[in-house]
Amino acid sequence: MLEALRVTGRGILQFERFGWRYIAANILAAVLSLPIITLPVAFAGLSRMSYVAQTSHTTAISDFWAGFRTSLRRGLLIGIANVVVFGILVVNFWSYREQNGLFFILLRTIWTIILIGWMAVQLYLWPILDAMETPTLLGGLRNAALMVSLNPFFSLTLLAIVLMIAVISTLVAALWLLISVSLIACMANAAVLDRLPRRGKQVNQEPSQTNQ
Repeated sequence: MLEALRVTGRGILQFERFGWRYIAANILAAVLSLPIITLPVAFAGLSRMSYVAQTSHTTAISDFWAGFRTSLRRGLLIGIANVVVFGILVVNFWSYREQNGLFFILLRTIWTIILIGWMAVQLYLWPILDAMETPTLLGGLRNAALMVSLNPFFSLTLLAIVLMIAVISTLVAALWLLISVSLIACMANAAVLDRLPRRGKQVNQEPSQTNQ
C-alpha cells in the first residue's frame, strides 16, 4: 500500500512539472473521447506523453498525437472490448440483482473480480506497450495481466486511488476536462516504470517484477 501511495505521489509531481501541457492534452483527450469508444485511444495518447516525460524528462503535445495515432487501431479494439465486457457485466448484475443464495453470491464475486481485473489491466496496458520493444496488443494485455497478478495489493491500492479520483471528478465535472485523465496516465506510467526490472528501460515481452 505504501509503495502505491509513493507511486501516486510521483505521478502527481510529474503532472505538476508539465502542468499546462497536460491540461492542454487532457482537453484534447476529453474532446476525442466523446464517442466513448475512442476513450482508450485518447488515454493511450496521454500515456505516451507521460511515458516520454518520465523517461526523457521532457514532453510536448506532439507526443500525445504520436501516441494517439500509433494506438488508434489497438485503442478502438479495446474500446469495443470494453463495450462487450462492461455490457455483459451490467446485464448480469441487473438480471440477477434480486437473486439470493450462495451460488448467486459466488457469481457476483466472480463478476466483480473480472471487472476489477479488467480495469487494472487497462491501467497498465498503455504504459507497458510504450515500454515494449516490439509492442503487440496481445503481448501488452498479457504483460499487464502478469503485472496485476504479481502485484495484487499494489494494483488494488492504485486502482482504489484512481476510482477515488474518478468519483471526485464526477462530482466536479470540470476536473475530467482539465486534469483527471492526464493525472491518471501519469500515475499509471509511474506505477509501470516502478514495477519494471529496469526503470525507464525498454522491455521485450515479459516485465518480471515481483515486488508488491
